[in-house]
Amino acid sequence: MIQIRHKATGEVLLEVAADTLEGQKLAGSQLAGANLSGMKLTKADLRNTDLREADLSSAELEGANLHSACLSGANVDNANLRGVDLTDAFIRGGSFRNADLSSAILR
Repeated sequence: MIQIRHKATGEVLLEVAADTLEGQKLAGSQLAGANLSGMKLTKADLRNTDLREADLSSAELEGANLHSACLSGANVDNANLRGVDLTDAFIRGGSFRNADLSSAILR
């Protein structure tokens, strides 16, 4: 069981009945302010997910689907975003310092 918690309050935002978040179907989840720092989300389905103000620093997101996700104000510094689909994602005010966006889809 994995618990995704709010970075400031520690409140549980989502419980996932799995040992890993890799390849998980999390589409449409409400994860605003989530602490996902350093997490392995490779090939995860995060379409339409609310990740406003989330901490995704140093996260492994290679091949993840973030189509239409909201990343406004998110910290994505040093994250692996190779091959990520960011089509129609809302990315206002986020930080992507040293993030690897190789082969990412940015439409």
